[in-house]
This record gives sequence, structure tokens and C-alpha cells, in this order.
Amino acid sequence: MKYRKKKLTPKQYLINRQSAKDTLSTDIWMYENGIYLKNLAVGSAEVFQAVKLANQTLRQYKHFVGVEQADLLRSFLYRAQCPKKRIKITLGQSYRVMNLTKKIKRLAGKLGK
Repeated sequence: MKYRKKKLTPKQYLINRQSAKDTLSTDIWMYENGIYLKNLAVGSAEVFQAVKLANQTLRQYKHFVGVEQADLLRSFLYRAQCPKKRIKITLGQSYRVMNLTKKIKRLAGKLGK
């Protein structure tokens, strides 16, 4: 016996459409901040915060970043991309990156971005 598929009501259609739009905008925001969806379940929240801040710092405040600081941020981002390496990132390493980005933002604010 074949059953007819029920049509969505206008409200259900709008809810599904809004949900798809929200998901797409979230995916785009996460991609822009260097967080990849396929490996999202691996790692702690601090690692993802540090990844976001490191990407933001390297893009917006690159004139205020020294060579050693840039190397630290890039190596952290490199390790954060691979899920196997991301598991080994400690909270201390994440906090070091977050403190460095905060320091660079303060410097940029003082010198007038």
C-alpha cells in the first residue's frame, strides 16, 4: 500500500527554511574563524576559542605581531587543524595563545589600530 506523503503546512515550511538559513550562517561563521565542522567533536572549548582568536589576530592585527609571536600562533593553528594533534593540545597552550592575542589587541588599541 502506498501512503501519500503529507504536505508541510506554511508554518512548518517557514520553520524549516529559517533553520536551514541559520545553519548556513553558523557554518560560514565557523569556517571564517578557522573551526571546521567535520572535526568539531574533538577538542575542548578553550582550544576553539584560542583558534578563533589566533585567526582573528593574524588577520586583523598582523602589523602588531612579532616574528616569534606569529610562529607561535601559526604552529598552534597547524596543530589545531588535525583532530589527532588537537587532542594533545593542553589548556596551558590554549591559554598562552589567548593571553598573547589579548596582549596584541591591547597594544593595537593603545597605538590606534
